[in-house]
Amino acid sequence: NHEIPGGRMRTLIASMDKNGLIGNSTGLPWHVPDELKFFKRSTFDQVVIMGRNTWESLPNKPLARRVNVVVSTTMGDTKRYDKLKVVSSVEAAIGWAEWQFYNKELFIIGGARVYESALKASLVDRLLISHMMGDYEGDVYFPCLDYQKDFPVKRTVYTHADFITMEYTR
Repeated sequence: NHEIPGGRMRTLIASMDKNGLIGNSTGLPWHVPDELKFFKRSTFDQVVIMGRNTWESLPNKPLARRVNVVVSTTMGDTKRYDKLKVVSSVEAAIGWAEWQFYNKELFIIGGARVYESALKASLVDRLLISHMMGDYEGDVYFPCLDYQKDFPVKRTVYTHADFITMEYTR
């Protein structure tokens, strides 16, 4: 089990089609309940870090049984939500979460700009990517399609008719 100093894992979790599509203006381009269940099981009782657009696309806020951290410089009043922290950068999100919840795994859950920031700054040590079968329409793409050069495949985590989830580690 590859871990960063301090013993915590930093995992980027995403689902994408063969072209790197991860979203559209309203959320996910697909409706695959078993993939959502995989995401939920993976992130339960952990910390999830997301951008404002991802937060706004959630049908139910905050994500239950998780510490929700939103990266935004423009997000307004969040007092109506328990278990929500708003910070201005991915680095600040990780720093706060590791200080406050040192025993939890951190999951970067999107969107594209948050993924890009985390990858460019080498802030994650593991990727969990659900590769969706089929062709979908959308307008948001995973920012780095050559992630396998930095993160070779470690193993297949989950196989389903509609997707295969692979784990990639540094």
